[in-house]
Amino acid sequence: MNSIIVSEKLKLKVLNPLEDAEIAFSIVQINRQYLEKWLPWVGMTTCVENEINYLKGALERFQNGLGLEMGIFERNTEGGNEILNFIGMCGIVRIDRQNEESQFGEIGYWLDYEHRGQGIITKCCEKLVEFAFKTLNLNLLKIVAHQDNQASISVAKRLEFTLTDEKAKDCHPKYHRDPTKLLIFVKYRNEWANIS
Repeated sequence: MNSIIVSEKLKLKVLNPLEDAEIAFSIVQINRQYLEKWLPWVGMTTCVENEINYLKGALERFQNGLGLEMGIFERNTEGGNEILNFIGMCGIVRIDRQNEESQFGEIGYWLDYEHRGQGIITKCCEKLVEFAFKTLNLNLLKIVAHQDNQASISVAKRLEFTLTDEKAKDCHPKYHRDPTKLLIFVKYRNEWANIS
């Protein structure tokens, strides 16, 4: 499955490196100042070619079962045709299946500044959590957030992830600033199953 319907107005979809790189890069460009504060990769994404390379890697991770990085699209219908407007990314940026009992995924997301405050990331993550536990059979999901990123922390709390005392030693510096200031929130499949 390369897409997930979130709601009548939202869809998650695996991106095509050649078809989607230009629009994805343009949204990064528009939001560069806002995103750079939390996401170091933004500073390394300076041209469409960088975005193509990232999306090729994301597609490869998806095909190998090591990730599920998806674009967030607003959905509209005109004349019976679905019109999709790219507004951000939400997905499982890393899937670790090395230990069968502790298979986990790490959720990551970013959103166009103008679309903040509408619950979009929370809705997308809710569908992603369901997909990760029901379809991918992961046992654990993590959200890693900088201690000063209140918007990201609020998402984790709304999704009823639990703050741990785990240290973010394995976090890739390309994706997170200053591991000493990162908070790790978790949700186990059995917790999700008990409330869904």
